[in-house]
Amino acid sequence: MFKYSTEKLTILGNKVIHDSSPQRVDSSIVALLSAYEKQIYRSLQENATNLGFKFVMSQLKRGLFEKMVDEQLDAKKSTANLMTVHPNFIGDKIINVFSEYINNNRTNYIVTYEGEFNKIMMDSRVKAGTIINQYEELVKYFSIDGTLELIFIKIFDSELLTFEQINYGAKTKKFQLK
Repeated sequence: MFKYSTEKLTILGNKVIHDSSPQRVDSSIVALLSAYEKQIYRSLQENATNLGFKFVMSQLKRGLFEKMVDEQLDAKKSTANLMTVHPNFIGDKIINVFSEYINNNRTNYIVTYEGEFNKIMMDSRVKAGTIINQYEELVKYFSIDGTLELIFIKIFDSELLTFEQINYGAKTKKFQLK
């Protein structure tokens, strides 16, 4: 199972309320994350070469997480997004995707990779803090008409996905499953 921490961001008008205490994660999201982790493992085993890989995400089929969300989650109850964009493009997600979550009566989850685990998974440099900072800047200039609640799932490790570097001393690290 992925190891993760959670936090919640609530926006009311032009107020940002950040709650870093642990949040309850719906069992359907826990099941989704478990299935996603197992699918990543299977994909890495199937595509294994002695050359390794720089990032795990480069070894996965495009849109894998989104496809699993569509298949496994009840869209009337919750949403889930995996943040894999460059920080320069986070504003687009905030405006075009997350704005749909205002007053939607669903639990909205944002999944990010954090710390050293992020560097192997994707190295997108988008963390929960990046999104929170963007919202804090946004509400300085705009007021959101309604309530927006986001629960961040910050994945920092995995029991199943363990990696080893295969090219010690190289400038660009490459990994494989242990």
